Amino acid sequence: MQSKLKIMLLFMVLSLMLMPAVNAVSVVESYITDNQERTITTLTLGQEVNLRMRIMLSDNTSSVAPNPIFSSSNTGIGSVSSQGVFSTLSLGTTVLTATYGGVTKTLNVQVNPPYHLKFDSYQYALNQGEKRSFTLTGQAYFGDDLDYSSRVTYSSSAPDIVQVDKSGIKALKSGSAIISASFGSVTAMSTVNVVNAAVVSGTDDPQAIPQRSSGYMLWNNIRTAMGSSPLTENQLLTRAA
Repeated sequence: MQSKLKIMLLFMVLSLMLMPAVNAVSVVESYITDNQERTITTLTLGQEVNLRMRIMLSDNTSSVAPNPIFSSSNTGIGSVSSQGVFSTLSLGTTVLTATYGGVTKTLNVQVNPPYHLKFDSYQYALNQGEKRSFTLTGQAYFGDDLDYSSRVTYSSSAPDIVQVDKSGIKALKSGSAIISASFGSVTAMSTVNVVNAAVVSGTDDPQAIPQRSSGYMLWNNIRTAMGSSPLTENQLLTRAA
């Protein structure tokens, strides 16, 4: 009986010795990215990105960490929601931290001004006393353009003719002025022409309509190819001309 027990114990020991070792899978590297798997180090003020934490495992596989904890070292520069949405709030640098399963990763993020500012038209035509709204966009370093209408400082080269602020452009009297929008060293400009509707009494020349239409079409095709907004015809200026 004892010999049989010894044989069984010996068989169990040999079986354990011959079994392959089981290595626990561990995290060997991690990255903070956006939802398009980009490592973001520079953002434009006003941008929001959805953060992810990608982990590389010891078995040569990778995955997105479920529900990592994100934080920002400077919440005045940018804050992170519980869902991982990072919102830029002011210019400067902050450090993002992601934690999952005891593994922590940090990433320095610089928040910059827009690369370029642009009015929705390079030229506006208004009647005296008219007010119109506009859109001012800031070009981000990547992604969609941002609405910067409420973030900039406005000025007019002739405030007695044209006034401008975030609510719109106001034409006071006939003439021309250049309006500007500035954010730090980044500036956008556009020309505003104001006519007095009461003194415009000309009529359109029927023979000139086809040529003028084809001219607008050609010019707007060029502007569209260059990424610029199309021009629109002002009938008062046409009759005055």
